[in-house]
Amino acid sequence: MIMQTFEELNSAQIEWVTNPESLTKRLREFTDNKISLHVLYDDWGMTDQNQEAWIRRIEWHYFDERWITATVIIPDTSITEETAELKNIGGKPIGEILFQEPTLTYSDFIFEKINKNEWSRQRTFYFKQKPLMIIEHFLPVFFSAIQCKK
Repeated sequence: MIMQTFEELNSAQIEWVTNPESLTKRLREFTDNKISLHVLYDDWGMTDQNQEAWIRRIEWHYFDERWITATVIIPDTSITEETAELKNIGGKPIGEILFQEPTLTYSDFIFEKINKNEWSRQRTFYFKQKPLMIIEHFLPVFFSAIQCKK
């Protein structure tokens, strides 16, 4: 089923999109720690459903190339004394915090094909039992890099 869903991607590219491990960790390993995080927005905002949430928009760059964009949406009801640290991480990747939490759980991915060699995935994480959503958008230049290193 996965192969049908991702028929235009090779096995290495499919493995990147479907792997449930920390994307931050994998990107750092793949690029010998040359990947950089650019925070575009990190503040309160409104979701598409008109709900208040902490919204964080970032981009992963490899040198001058934008490889992946991501949006983190933390509903205001998920911001508690225990989870408030997620609002104050500055330039640190959220994955560094999430994947260190022993009680972290998460849903399966929901995938969307944007166009050829451009995919997004989203899933809900439960950090200290509070939900937050992360949407990651893999750009064609990222898939080209994966193909070249294969």
